[in-house]
Amino acid sequence: MELGIVGRDPYYDFGSFPGQPGEPNRVAQERMLMHLSQLGARWVRVELHTGDDPTSDIASYDDFLKMAAAYNIKVLLLLGFGLISGHDPLALAEGPFVDDPEFGGGVSPMMRRWLQRALFAANRWQHQVAAYEILNEQNRLPPSGHALPAIVSARLHTKFYRLLAESSQGWPARPKVILGGLHPAGSGTPNAPGWVSDADYLRGIYLAESFQSYRAAHRNRAAHRNTWPLDGIGYHPYPVEIRLTMPKTAKRWGDGEVIGARLAQLAAARDAYDPDRPFWITEVGYNAGYARQDRAGQAAFLVEAAEALARRPDVATFFWFKYEDFPPPSGPAAQKWGLVTIPFTNDPAVRGGARYDLNANIAVQPAWDAFAQAAKMYQH
Repeated sequence: MELGIVGRDPYYDFGSFPGQPGEPNRVAQERMLMHLSQLGARWVRVELHTGDDPTSDIASYDDFLKMAAAYNIKVLLLLGFGLISGHDPLALAEGPFVDDPEFGGGVSPMMRRWLQRALFAANRWQHQVAAYEILNEQNRLPPSGHALPAIVSARLHTKFYRLLAESSQGWPARPKVILGGLHPAGSGTPNAPGWVSDADYLRGIYLAESFQSYRAAHRNRAAHRNTWPLDGIGYHPYPVEIRLTMPKTAKRWGDGEVIGARLAQLAAARDAYDPDRPFWITEVGYNAGYARQDRAGQAAFLVEAAEALARRPDVATFFWFKYEDFPPPSGPAAQKWGLVTIPFTNDPAVRGGARYDLNANIAVQPAWDAFAQAAKMYQH
């Protein structure tokens, strides 16, 4: 199992360096990558965001990818709903669905926009990106908890996988394609009528016509026996969310037990279709600003989660959420997830609304050492 960290998206620091309003913040990006390298992380996960000028927004990630390679850190790029910023994620499922000359059948207007941007980025960077994650917690969208229908999620995923495979035939390596990290609480109100569990949603992905037809077209080829259009299954086993779906008799389990039990349930659903497919834990973390939680508990949880995941040979990667704390810094909604705390001020002129102080001292949190210890454990 390899360890990674969910980093600060380059999009949010674009133009934030003093005197360089139209440039990436290379100082902030390199400092983060240097820290990840010091910690022993092998991967960084960031999200690609695009707005009204997608070509320029995509180009703004060029330097980050080059620096990541220089630090020998592989990039998992999340192609999520940020690719269509400003639009409801459910717009992907809004028709009319047409036979598109570029992307094939069953394509909605928003799916076309998403695919155009995703494939433009993939062809620009080729093997500089080691893996792509397609969507994020699509089975539980905020604030309603509703899901993007599994059939739509599977269709979008399969189209990207197929077209990337065609484009990458001349590249040194094809990037991996990971199913977007599923939310453990499922869709709707847990255990109430109409609720769809994470395992049921995963079954819906494999049963979708797009997945089934892709497998049927490839399983008899010698080089693609029993092939499905994915390289891994993304999952986010946050214990507090898993517990929402558990019977009362199990709610006293430790966090490691909760994570292990849920992955066993999800594996049972996977194994009915695709037993060799690894899990990618593309997020799991601990908010030290939530309720009675604190920094010591954050470090202890990181160790417990790493040990629980290491016991499963079907887990390929574990991404800690997150590198840095983010707004708000205090109060009941404080977001203290980070291995580090970087002082910032609220600034509506900066993407994301927070301007991080590059000259300030970074506060290293106890989870920093916990992550470094876990990384050394996995290197042996």
